[in-house]
Amino acid sequence: MANNPAWQTFLAATVPSFGFHWKTGQSELFITSIGTGNGLKKEDPDKLVNEKAVTWATKIPDLFMTDALEMNDIIMHVAGKNIGPDYKVDSQFYDLSQISKENQPLFSYQRYNVKLQSDFLQDLGFNYSDEEIKSLKEMDHYENMDKLLEIGKKYGESIMGSFKL
Repeated sequence: MANNPAWQTFLAATVPSFGFHWKTGQSELFITSIGTGNGLKKEDPDKLVNEKAVTWATKIPDLFMTDALEMNDIIMHVAGKNIGPDYKVDSQFYDLSQISKENQPLFSYQRYNVKLQSDFLQDLGFNYSDEEIKSLKEMDHYENMDKLLEIGKKYGESIMGSFKL
């Protein structure tokens, strides 16, 4: 869950044993979460069926990281009030803004994260091939650092008008 520490930050700020004693409530606590970017990985089902178990095992860490990232987003939507741009967490949880809350939200928040996907990057003015995007998603390819920095800058410029304080 620390891949996106927004929920842990909320807990640290409000759980009495941490000593901060911040008040909760939509107008009392505001959290901005800024991601490092993520992308949708599509696997060829025919190829997956024929892979050995050891190959599947190499995919497990990435599956856990993606699941933790998405679950944290879902928790933030359920417990808080998203006042940032609406976005699709995944194909199961498309429109979380419609969740009915019996109690008031515990906080307000915004989440910003670059989607390392062709259409998202094209909207920012980048035309990368599928292979280049695949490489960008790895995040540990040092040769992509300048590209990722440029993508981050462009995304930051595109969202500056949406920050609400």
